[in-house]
Amino acid sequence: MEPHHHAVCTGCGVVDQIPAPAVAEAMQAAAGAMSFRPEGLVLSGLCPSCQA
Repeated sequence: MEPHHHAVCTGCGVVDQIPAPAVAEAMQAAAGAMSFRPEGLVLSGLCPSCQA
């Protein structure tokens, strides 16, 4: 399995994968700003079905 993070729908609970390279730059910026070493990322929001 390729390195990835997770997106979790707060409406229905579905979990989807986010490829790690897609958010690598943002995670590095956050780590530098907070002096924090992130080991993973979980985004919450609404999936396409729950948005409809």
